[in-house]
Amino acid sequence: MPDKFKQKYTIKSARLEGYDYSKNGMYFVTICAKDREHYFGEVKNGKMILNDIGKIVQEELSQTPIIRQNVILDEQIIMPNHLHAILEILCKIKSSVETPRATVETPRRGVSTTAMVAV
Repeated sequence: MPDKFKQKYTIKSARLEGYDYSKNGMYFVTICAKDREHYFGEVKNGKMILNDIGKIVQEELSQTPIIRQNVILDEQIIMPNHLHAILEILCKIKSSVETPRATVETPRRGVSTTAMVAV
């Protein structure tokens, strides 16, 4: 019998056996609301109408490629109780711009120390 997580249920890996997840790839992601409650809005006349929480989810999802420069957000849809997204994850970011560094004085417990930070 497979091991159980916290003696409650068996967790079966959703990972494709033999697939190298350290390479670039596209992933279909589904995120469900707690207890599948309709937190994000409702469907009216075949169209999804986001409520305030759904609009926050949409805004935060749109921040994904800004916050995570190695992720490209392809398609996404928010439903009343879940969302779907297709993400392209780039394991290595190629950058043609070098980040200059500056010396900044950072006081620490009454002593001045020097730290290198990106500008």
